[in-house]
Amino acid sequence: MNHLEPQQLPKYFMLEKAAHSKKGSRTRLDNSLGELTKKFISLIQASVTHDVDLNDAADLLKVQKRRIYDITNVLEGIGLIEKTIKNKIRWKGTQCLLEHSLALARA
Repeated sequence: MNHLEPQQLPKYFMLEKAAHSKKGSRTRLDNSLGELTKKFISLIQASVTHDVDLNDAADLLKVQKRRIYDITNVLEGIGLIEKTIKNKIRWKGTQCLLEHSLALARA
């Protein structure tokens, strides 16, 4: 990934982050695979090259790397991403599909 700073993340990601309680605890919805997938796709969109380092993604999303692998295994299985080198993926789908995925995530 192009080392995104928190201020560079999509608005959707920041709104979700702001929705946490004052203690910073996460709800079950925040941890659902569907919500994490939406956030992961937002990270791909925010990257200029549409490459994402999986370690960076796990840190930014504050989840275990295993959860990131759950997401990438499905996206790779349906042909939307590809592994480039160890711990890095690249969006393989069309730009239109990426934008559509983000529009659905915001709805």
